[in-house]
Parts: sequence; C-alpha cells; structure tokens
Amino acid sequence: MTSKRNRIVAVGLAVVVFLLGFVSGVGVGPLLMGPPRDGPNRHGPEKMLARYQRELGLSAEQSAKVGPIVEARFWAMAELFETIDPKAEEIQRKADQELRGLLNPEQQKRFDEMTERFRERRAQKRQRLEQARQAELER
Repeated sequence: MTSKRNRIVAVGLAVVVFLLGFVSGVGVGPLLMGPPRDGPNRHGPEKMLARYQRELGLSAEQSAKVGPIVEARFWAMAELFETIDPKAEEIQRKADQELRGLLNPEQQKRFDEMTERFRERRAQKRQRLEQARQAELER
C-alpha cells in the first residue's frame, strides 16, 4: 500500500513539476529567454512589434496602436511573473525534496546537478528582466 502511495505521490509531483516548467516556458519564457542574439532586448516589446509589423504587414496607423498594447502586455507579464515566482519556487522546492527522497544516491547526485542548472537559468532570466527594466527606465 505504501509503495503504491509513493508511486502516486511521485507521479503527482512529476506532473506538478512538468506543469510549472511548461507554464514558465510557454507563458513567461518568451519574455525572458536566453542570451540575446541580436540586441539587448531580443524578446522585448520593440522586437515583438517589429515581428508583428513584418509578419502581419501592419500599416503605420496599426503599428502606432499595436505598440502600446504590446509594451503593456510585456510589462504586465513581467509583473505577474514576479508575483507568482515566490510561490512557484516554494512548490518547486517541496517537490524537489520529495522527488529526491525517492532516488538512490547516484540519482540524487544527478538530480541535484539538474536542479542547480535550473536554478541558475532562472537567476539569469531574472537578471535579464531587471536589465530590461533598467533599459526601459533610461529611455
């Protein structure tokens, strides 16, 4: 009975971790993605507006109206991320502890390395967001 319960808990935690990763990657990830390849705000509102202009063929009048909406969305999503980030980290930390308890010592070592890489990427994303905020304030 305990073994079955442990499996159910492990599967449930894996689903939670997967969903958190998915939501972070799909919902917030594009705002905070990896190192810029073509400028300091590769995924900032200016780049998104340029993409809309290019792919949708926006007129100048449409661009003038779309730009503020895109910018407002970018910063609203960044603010949302900040409000859910502490709770997401708490959920992640608890799940990691429970998952780690199900692993053998070698698996625990690899798991610890995986979670450390994840934490480093999140810290880098936060840093890029802060840099984007500073650039926005300087405009």
